[in-house]
Amino acid sequence: MISLDFVIRSIGERTEEVCIELVNRERQPHEELSILREQTHTLAVQETIRRGLTSKADWLAAIDADMLIVQGGVSLIRDELRSVSEDVFVVHPAVFDKQYGMRRWGVTVYRTSMLDQVWTVFQDVKCQRRTKIEGAVIAEFENEQKRAHFSRTVVAYHDFFQFYRDLYRKAYLNATRNPGMNRLVSQHWTRLCPKNADYLVMLKAMENAVVERRQLTNSMRDFEPGELGEKLAELGLKEKSALNCPDFVKQFLNGFMEVEIKEIERNRVFNDFFEHDSSLKKMRSVFRRTISRSF
Repeated sequence: MISLDFVIRSIGERTEEVCIELVNRERQPHEELSILREQTHTLAVQETIRRGLTSKADWLAAIDADMLIVQGGVSLIRDELRSVSEDVFVVHPAVFDKQYGMRRWGVTVYRTSMLDQVWTVFQDVKCQRRTKIEGAVIAEFENEQKRAHFSRTVVAYHDFFQFYRDLYRKAYLNATRNPGMNRLVSQHWTRLCPKNADYLVMLKAMENAVVERRQLTNSMRDFEPGELGEKLAELGLKEKSALNCPDFVKQFLNGFMEVEIKEIERNRVFNDFFEHDSSLKKMRSVFRRTISRSF
């Protein structure tokens, strides 16, 4: 029996409580779940690895609080872990991503017996200016002849039902980090924004990112709270209210997201995993370049 501990990484996302509840429903009683509340991506990754170093489980699943684990998702993760060879140090199950409107890799599951080696690599990489340090650490460690396993199994929905402020911040970051995708992403969001103000907020973030060209750190400190409130006011929006966790979980497990997912699928501009008639090796190369890019 594979044992699996969980770390939920949160910056106060609107779905934090829901994310925790969905994982708690599926984890085994002896498996631990802890919450990390760090304001920067680097600190979140650092504390994830630290907790993994003291974990007694075989694997540690790092799940961001903006991810909603699908019903049976933890079981799908376990199935994937059982399938990999002993030289695999990290498994990447897939998520359905709202911003890009496709399936892509999202959840990160570390083999705890190798985390001492990952920690050593992290110490070197954290000194570099990276907006996606976790991906950079994984790419660097894989260069040392360790294997990362990329799964196409979707275990969660990503970035749905978030606060406008978080969607703005992340859309701004993605527009800055992946400028070559902006044209197609803008088309996707423009088609969907009449029915969903989330896309209107993200379009505004992209527009501002292209003009302002800020140097970001993938941190809550990149934007002042008052500044984000002003951006929403310019769009005639007020911040969303908190979710009612019990009601939301009940609706979620009853499949109420199917209509929205179908609408996104109809308007998609990217193939899943950024795949364009390429091999898995090429897809993974694109993934590494995206997550490792620095400014």
